[in-house]
Amino acid sequence: MRNQEIVFTHVIDRASQTLHSEDLPKYLSRSLMQFFKNIISLGKNKKKLIVTMMMALIWIVMIILPELGISGNVVRVVRFLTCSGGNIQGTVGMIGNTMGKMIFAYFITSLLTGGESFQKITAGIKNLSSGFIVKKGENVPTLLIGAGIALVFYNFLVGKALLINSMMAVTGIVLSLRALSGKAGFFIGLVTSFYHNKPQKQPSVTTILAGMVTGFASSIALSATGVGMICYFVGALLLLTAFILKLTTWQKKGGAKE
Repeated sequence: MRNQEIVFTHVIDRASQTLHSEDLPKYLSRSLMQFFKNIISLGKNKKKLIVTMMMALIWIVMIILPELGISGNVVRVVRFLTCSGGNIQGTVGMIGNTMGKMIFAYFITSLLTGGESFQKITAGIKNLSSGFIVKKGENVPTLLIGAGIALVFYNFLVGKALLINSMMAVTGIVLSLRALSGKAGFFIGLVTSFYHNKPQKQPSVTTILAGMVTGFASSIALSATGVGMICYFVGALLLLTAFILKLTTWQKKGGAKE
């Protein structure tokens, strides 16, 4: 049986740097159906099932050990490498932490059992530079949007932006690079579904992903500050800046037409 990955894919048109999208209701319904199909198929793939069960067991052990008063450098390293250090605070924290665990589990299972994973990462690195090409400043807001999304998303998934949780940022970098190989995941598809009727206004998917790689990389450095919510603040600032730049560009174009 062919090794399939748990991922929602959409082919990027390299000529226009856009994504072939669907309208939002159709996209969400199809993605939901695909999600359940992937979950069901997981039980048919023994390798992925074993890896997933091992990850779940490690997370349980990492929760129990601190309660027993067992800590130390080895425990901290394992917590870092397995993304076991998420800080759960309230309902939002629980949702974010659960999503983070699911994303990391997908990352590990696809990396260990997906035959094309490393090839996709290499291809993504080759395509990364094209995402930073700035044409008269037009791509700057799109880069900022990608970086802002990554920073906010990282903080949401880990609860607090701390170095012990920064393996999630590494996960984000790798998954973004894999998406740059020519396919994009659920979130990118969700964003571009809003441009279904206006594909000419759709931002460059490659540029968004390049911005996300930058954002996830920046979140590691920001985590070193020890300020748990810092990625939220910086990410929101970048998104606000991107909005202002977009608004300024639209006003200039509108003025030019008049």
